Amino acid sequence: MHRKVYFMRHGETEDNVISRLSTKPPGPSLTSLGRKQAEDLRVQIVDKDISLIYSSPLTRAIETAEIMNQNYNVNIIQDHRISELLVGDNEGRNDQAVFDELDTVWKEWSLKNNLGMLAGPNGETAEQVLSRCRSFIEDLIAKDDSESVLVVAHSGVLQLLLGHLCTNLEPIFCYDNWLRNCQLVETEIRDNQLYCTKWGDTLC
Repeated sequence: MHRKVYFMRHGETEDNVISRLSTKPPGPSLTSLGRKQAEDLRVQIVDKDISLIYSSPLTRAIETAEIMNQNYNVNIIQDHRISELLVGDNEGRNDQAVFDELDTVWKEWSLKNNLGMLAGPNGETAEQVLSRCRSFIEDLIAKDDSESVLVVAHSGVLQLLLGHLCTNLEPIFCYDNWLRNCQLVETEIRDNQLYCTKWGDTLC
C-alpha cells in the first residue's frame, strides 16, 4: 500500500475577500468563513490516517492546520519551504492590472516553461519556489515512515509544487484547476515520487 500525502490550501482570509496579494509572513488570519471551511473539511477527512501535519509558517496556514489537527492530535511542523511564493513589490496590491500581470507570469510558467520569470519585481521565480519545494518533498519522502501526512500551504506554492513534482500532472492542469480555499489534493508516493490520485472531487 502506498504512503499518502494530502495537500490542502488554507481557509479564507480577509485579503482573499478583497483579492489583495498577501505573500509575506506573518500574513492575515482566517475569517469566520475560513474557519468554517477548515472545520467542514476536517469533518470530511476524519477517517484519514494522518500521523503528522506540515504547515507553512504563515498565520492563515497555521490556523488552518490547528483546526485540522482536532482530528488527530499530532505534531504540526512549520516549514518555511512551503511558504507562499513571494510577489515582491506587488505585495498588498489588489488592482486588476496586477492580476493581469500575474496571469501572464503563470502562463509563461505553465505553458512555456519559462520558470526564470519573476512573480513580480523583487519577487521569486518559479525556479526558486520549486527548488525549496523539491527540498521539502525529498526530505518528506526520505523519512522512514509508512504513515500518511497532511501538508497545509497556499495556492501559488501548491500549484507549482503539484504541477511540477507529481509525475502524472502537467503545470497547465494546475493553472486550469486553481485550488480553492480548503480544497484537498490527494497524492501517494510511488517509486519515491508523488503521484496525484484525486484533485478536489476529481479522480486523476
